[in-house]
Amino acid sequence: MKIRYGYGLKSFAIAFCTLMLSCDNINTKSMKNTDTLLHDSGIQMQLQNNKALVLKLYQALNDTNWTVAKTLIDQDFKHHFVKDTGFGVTSWSGFEKGYRMSQKAFPDWKLTAINVVAEGDYVSVLLNGNGTHRGEFAGIPATNTKAGAPIMLLHQIKDGKIIADWEIMNASSFLEQLRKQ
Repeated sequence: MKIRYGYGLKSFAIAFCTLMLSCDNINTKSMKNTDTLLHDSGIQMQLQNNKALVLKLYQALNDTNWTVAKTLIDQDFKHHFVKDTGFGVTSWSGFEKGYRMSQKAFPDWKLTAINVVAEGDYVSVLLNGNGTHRGEFAGIPATNTKAGAPIMLLHQIKDGKIIADWEIMNASSFLEQLRKQ
């Protein structure tokens, strides 16, 4: 019986190289999976940061802390609100002026986040706003009525600042609560 070492060695070499290449592919796939996980966790962290930014804005509004609120907003911020059959647009100063007027009519006005969802550069928030009507609002004298409204906002974030938002609220339903008194 004659053993052919050359054939066995060649088979071993082929098998060894195949195994090494397979291991290399596994390591490469594993490294790609690790990179993907790190990338995904980085995205998740950014989404959490965006949510925290928006929630910090609502806390500042609830606390009437306009100094903090302004630090969260981009200098070119645009607030979009439902107007007629579309959206009206105002700057941060226009938003602040309107909100301050509302706070005079509803000094205990609070915004409570019900649901917060982040995707990419956007954060959507479903809020519930509640307060007691203690001053003139939209031509309606104080009624001392507790009034509330669901409010939906979509915020756009860029470089750690809120650059725009779009607000949807059923204003007629809200005003109807005040007119019932």
